[in-house]
Amino acid sequence: MRVQFEATLEEVVDVQMRSMARSAVARRWRRRSTLIFALFVGLTVFLLTHSRPLLVQLPLALAGAGLAVLLYPRLYQRSAQKRLRQLAEQYLGGAATVEIQVELAAEGMRVHQRNTDLLFPWADVEQIEQTEAGVEVVSASEGLLVVRRRAFASDEEIEQFLALAQQYQETAPG
Repeated sequence: MRVQFEATLEEVVDVQMRSMARSAVARRWRRRSTLIFALFVGLTVFLLTHSRPLLVQLPLALAGAGLAVLLYPRLYQRSAQKRLRQLAEQYLGGAATVEIQVELAAEGMRVHQRNTDLLFPWADVEQIEQTEAGVEVVSASEGLLVVRRRAFASDEEIEQFLALAQQYQETAPG
C-alpha cells in the first residue's frame, strides 16, 4: 500500500522537534545545556553582587540559577525550532512544501522525500498509532514519521493502512 502527501515547512519542523523530544541523546544535550546555563547565571549573579555579604550573595546566586533552570527549556525550544526551520528551509530549497511518499512493504516502511529514501525496518518500529494528525510511526533507528491524515482518501483507508502495518510488523523477523 502506498500513500503520498505534501508536508509543509512547519510540519517538517514539528516532526523534528517531536523526534528530538523522544531522543535520549537530545535530552542529555538539553540537560547539560540547562546545567551550564544555570551555572553561568548563578556565577554571574554571584560576581555582580560581590560587594554584598556572602550570606546575601549565595541565596541570590542560587535564585538566579533556579530561575535559569525554569526559563531555559523555553529558550532552548525556541532556539531549536529556529535552527530546525533554517535547516528545513535549506533542505526544501525555498519550496513551501515537500512531497512525501510512504509505502508499506514486507521488509519495512519505505519513505521517499525529495532525493532521499528511508527504510523503517519492521523490527525497529516501536509504535504505530492513529492520532489527530494522521498516523504516527516511532522507530528506534529512524525516529518519528507522521503520515498526515490528508494522505488518505478516507478513514477506512487509514484503518487499512494500520491493519497492513500491524500485519507486517507481527510477521517481521526479529
